[in-house]
Amino acid sequence: MNYIIDYFQFVIKPNNLSFDFRDVLDLLDISDLHDKFECWGPKFHYSKLYVYDNIRIYTPSSERLDDMGFMVELSGQGCRFIEDNFKKKYQTQYFDWKMFALRLKSLADNGVVVSMNRVDFAYDDFTGLLDLFVVEECAINREYVSLFRTLP
Repeated sequence: MNYIIDYFQFVIKPNNLSFDFRDVLDLLDISDLHDKFECWGPKFHYSKLYVYDNIRIYTPSSERLDDMGFMVELSGQGCRFIEDNFKKKYQTQYFDWKMFALRLKSLADNGVVVSMNRVDFAYDDFTGLLDLFVVEECAINREYVSLFRTLP
C-alpha cells in the first residue's frame, strides 16, 4: 500500500511578538521563496493571507497573535511542492513527514503552541489490505471522528 499526505493544516501560536511570516517560511524551509508569495488581504479573521503554489499562510494581526497564531494550509499540491522543494534543495530522494512533524513538536517543546488541525492521507491499496466492507460498517455504526454529519 502506498500513501501520501494529501492535505496538511497546522497553527503556530508563538510565544513572542517577533515571530512573523518569514519564520513560518523558515519552518517550511522555503524562505528563499518569500518574494513569490502574493498577499490576498484579510481572510477568515486573519489580517493577511499569503499564497504561493497551493501553500496558504494566514497571518494574524499583532493584537490577535496570542489567540489565533499563524495558520498554514497545504493542499495536496502544496504538500507535493514542499516535498519536491526539499528533495531538490538537499539532493535527496525522500522527504520525511515524520521528521517535519517532530520539528513542529520541537517548537511546542519550547513553549510555542502548535496545533496540527488536519492531516488527510491518500492511499493506493493495490493488495486489498483495506477492507471497504469494514470501513462501510464503521461508517454506518458511526465509529469514526468527522465533521461530516449527513449519514443516517
